[in-house]
Order: sequence, then structure tokens, then C-alpha cells
Amino acid sequence: MSSLVNGFEIIRHVAANHAEGMSFTDILTATALPRSSAHRILKSLVDQDILAFDADTKTYRGGMPLVTIG
Repeated sequence: MSSLVNGFEIIRHVAANHAEGMSFTDILTATALPRSSAHRILKSLVDQDILAFDADTKTYRGGMPLVTIG
């Protein structure tokens, strides 16, 4: 799969679990992506504010741009 498809796969899972957020391990399990690919894509999504990372809970949630797209 392409990086774009993988990115949307991550976004889809994180958005579906927005209330509780998803840990990196949860994302790996849900998407079956290689660890390095998932990390690279997550970093890009966080850098663009599409996803937000909560350092206290170590979870990812949808960012504001994702809300406006939805």
C-alpha cells in the first residue's frame, strides 16, 4: 500500500477511537503496519496537526484540521 493509503488507514482508526485515543501499540495492532512506517506516518500527521499526541497519556487523537474536514 502507498503511504497515503496507510496514512488514511491510521486516521480512520484514530478517528473511530477519538474519545479514548489510541496508543502507538494500538495503532500497530489495528493497522498491521510495520513499526517504522507507522512511526514515520504518525510523525508527519502530528507535524501537520492532522493528529495530536498527548504526551501524558501517550495517545493519539484527531487534530483540529481533521475536525474541519469531517
